[in-house]
Amino acid sequence: MLIYKKSIKRKCLTCKKIFKCYFSHIKRGQGKFCSRKCLSAYYGPLFSKSRIGSNNPNWKGNKVGYDALHQRIKKHFPKRKLCQNCKLYSPYDLANISQKYKRNINDWEWLCRRCHMTKDGRMTKFLSYRKPFDKHI
Repeated sequence: MLIYKKSIKRKCLTCKKIFKCYFSHIKRGQGKFCSRKCLSAYYGPLFSKSRIGSNNPNWKGNKVGYDALHQRIKKHFPKRKLCQNCKLYSPYDLANISQKYKRNINDWEWLCRRCHMTKDGRMTKFLSYRKPFDKHI
């Protein structure tokens, strides 16, 4: 039986420093370098930058999914302190202005939940489903 949490001493391929790593990392093909700095020195300084954007084999261009697009916009479009519409509450939602889900940052805005539901037309739908309050239950 193999013990996966056992640490093993290895020698870094770049700086020849002795470091510890887990057996499970070695089994997955990791545990060759003591740090990311040594990894990029071994493969070249542009190793990680050479696969950014359209050079990445997983690049989808404008066919990117809903969640991935929101993650990208959140990363590049910092959250505001107040809602961009009412300027009263802190924003909770990242809303698309044109409803076409473009990569353009100018096509997005930070809104509070109420403003987001109102702009999308979900607020009227939500209120129509609510039952009227009845005191005589």
